[in-house]
Amino acid sequence: MYAIIGSPGMATTAFVDQFKSYVERWMSRQQSQARGAPADPKGPGRPCDLPAEVLWSTLLLCVLNRARGVRDVWRALVSRGYDLCDQAVYARLDSGGTEPLQAFFEQLSRLLAAWVEPLCDVQVWEPLAAFAREVLALDETTLDPLARKLPSLRHFKQGAVELLPGKLAALFDVRLQLWRRID
Repeated sequence: MYAIIGSPGMATTAFVDQFKSYVERWMSRQQSQARGAPADPKGPGRPCDLPAEVLWSTLLLCVLNRARGVRDVWRALVSRGYDLCDQAVYARLDSGGTEPLQAFFEQLSRLLAAWVEPLCDVQVWEPLAAFAREVLALDETTLDPLARKLPSLRHFKQGAVELLPGKLAALFDVRLQLWRRID
């Protein structure tokens, strides 16, 4: 009489392995394209030999492999043939900012959406708002205020706006089970 909607469980190892091979193939294409591009000789120091796409995709693969730290990311990069020290990976992650990671996740989300879309047509789902073209969920939260332990924060009164680190807003596609946007 009533539709039963099961709770999502952990991804199967077969799916994780298939996704890893998908990301690894994408990484090898990115590496071959990046190696053909000339390095930017401007600025002091040695030119960067590690493309941002390779760094972030290696980080993703390490998370999928349940890496415990940045040293595991460094080991994965060295095993792929990049000649760099672990401090270079720390420095690159610190100086990279969020733009390369955001661009990487946007590209990965588009790839996943293209990968999952044909499955939605084949799979028989319980109708979820059949009248709507898309079903999206929006969640917004204000992050917890900072503790006033640093000398630069002690002069603010408790509850001051300056102590709020920011807001996190996310848009989730319910049908595809993919994030659309996270700000």
